[in-house]
Amino acid sequence: LPPNAESMTLYELQTYIEQRIGSQALNDAIDATVRRAADAGVTIAADQLATMGVGFDYTMVHTAARDWARAYSAELIRGVNDTTKAAVRESVARWYDNGEHLDALTRDLAPAFGKQRARLIASTETTRSAAEGTLRGYEASGVVTAMIWQTANDERVCPYCGSLHDKTVSLSGRFSDVLPPELQAKLGNRTFAVPPAHPGCRCRLGAQVIEVGDNNG
Repeated sequence: LPPNAESMTLYELQTYIEQRIGSQALNDAIDATVRRAADAGVTIAADQLATMGVGFDYTMVHTAARDWARAYSAELIRGVNDTTKAAVRESVARWYDNGEHLDALTRDLAPAFGKQRARLIASTETTRSAAEGTLRGYEASGVVTAMIWQTANDERVCPYCGSLHDKTVSLSGRFSDVLPPELQAKLGNRTFAVPPAHPGCRCRLGAQVIEVGDNNG
């Protein structure tokens, strides 16, 4: 916050803070995190399928994953910045209305810029990007018939992820569609095809492949 924050108008203070949101360093960090996680997802798919004697064109899949990462990181950056700006507007407006000391505004803004939120965003989006990279590996293999939801299988697993453990959907399907009806209702209009099911989700994908000796004739 600027040293003269208490003498600034509501608009001036909101504008001052918003102009400092979305630095190039932050944007670059988000882009790099998404790209690395998508690359890791392709590697995960390659390693999983290699144990089954299946390979795919890694270069082609890597390029597809990078294309997805490039588009998604731009979307994610906009979303993070827009959410932060909305939190700033709300906090500053509330501070003006309440007439509190500047320390109250500092405390109110802290969660929007704190390490806890940063860690949650990073872990959630790493999970998402890795899953998307893995999915692209499955699609390129030509032998994966479905993807399997796999949890960490411990006491921290939530009801949503626990109900999805070992469930399968097609490569074009959505795991949110196979949740129990009562959990689907709680999602409202939100859907998800791959992990994460929620912020901080630790789940991952497994592959269901064509069995050797399948006879389609």
